[in-house]
Amino acid sequence: MVRKTRGLSNQSTKSTSFTNHKKNTLGISGASEIFLNSLRKYSNYRENALKN
Repeated sequence: MVRKTRGLSNQSTKSTSFTNHKKNTLGISGASEIFLNSLRKYSNYRENALKN
């Protein structure tokens, strides 16, 4: 993969480089945030499933 993606105008590489950049800047905190969000969604889904 290309490391320096600031000057690229290609749309397909732009989205992936943006997500990679977000991963690099956020690091562990961002990953844990995503994990907590998915965990919250899963618990909400389980609660709704148990109610029905």
